[in-house]
Order: sequence, then C-alpha cells, then structure tokens
Amino acid sequence: MFNWLNMKYVFLSIFSVLLIDHAFGQTKEITFTTHSFKSINTTGLSNFIGEKQKRWVKIDDVVVETSNIALTPVEETLARAESMEIKAVVKHDTVALKRIWLRDFTFDEQHNKVHHDRNLLPHYLSLHRRIEKIFVTGDHAYVSGTEYAVAIMEGSRVDSQVERKYSHLWVKELFGWKLASKSYN
Repeated sequence: MFNWLNMKYVFLSIFSVLLIDHAFGQTKEITFTTHSFKSINTTGLSNFIGEKQKRWVKIDDVVVETSNIALTPVEETLARAESMEIKAVVKHDTVALKRIWLRDFTFDEQHNKVHHDRNLLPHYLSLHRRIEKIFVTGDHAYVSGTEYAVAIMEGSRVDSQVERKYSHLWVKELFGWKLASKSYN
C-alpha cells in the first residue's frame, strides 16, 4: 500500500533543501533511494483505490451505516422519520402514525398470518433499527436494514429479542416523507 504520509515528508524535505540552497546561492544534486516494505501488485488497482471505511451515525433509536463522512440532509431526514415511526409504534400513538404513514400504508408480514385482532399494532417492549442502505430516487426512498425487537406477547409474556431484515418505501409529499410500505424479509 502506498504511504502518502511518507511521500509528504519526502516532498517537504526536498522543497526545504531547495529553498535553503536557493537562498544561499548553492546548487547540489540530490539523489533519493526508496525502500518498499510491501510488494506492489501491478495486476489490479487495489493499491491505488482505497476501500471506504464504514461509519455509524446514531439518531435516537436508529443507527445509520454509511461510508461517507456525514449523512446527506435527505438521509438524515429519513433516519429521523424512521426514529419517529419507532417511537409512535412503541407508544401505540395512532395520531402520530397517521402523520407518518401514507393513507394506503401496506404491511407485508413474513409469514402471511391471518390477524383476528382489530388493532394490528404489535406491542413492543423495545424496538431499534440499523439502517444499512438508503436509496433515494426522485420522490421515493428505499430504506433497508436490520430491526431488533422485543415484543410483548399474549398474556403479558415477553418474547426474546428478534432480529429481522426489513425494507421500507418512503414517498415524499408536500409536507415531508411518508411511509408507504413495510416488509420483512
């Protein structure tokens, strides 16, 4: 791997020697020898193209995985919307969910269960998400990642933590982003 820091010091030392020599009117021939401690692979570009490091940005109950230095404003807005949806679902705040969800919000569950309960909102003790991908195209945004949930089952029994993959479709409307579809993989 090419070490830019060492090259920076080499260039700075050459420049300083040339400045000093120029100031005193002297000329010298400078020769350098380079030593490589790691072999250079000439068959690929892996030595010249660095892999991006992953970073995690925490916004309330959501952690966003990104390879950028910071989130874009749209990504941050969507992460905050995800966090607001989590809070509303955990609190069973239907007024807030009506502001967050589209009027024709759809929910595709993994096991295609038939529900007999009129209130389809699950009862969560805790709910957290790790966003792995945000893809924005026009007025639509696809958000996917992993969800960690601890549900309260029938009879006040607490279920163990469930880890599941999810994907959301957000639609931009006049007053912000609305959740249109939720599905679990």
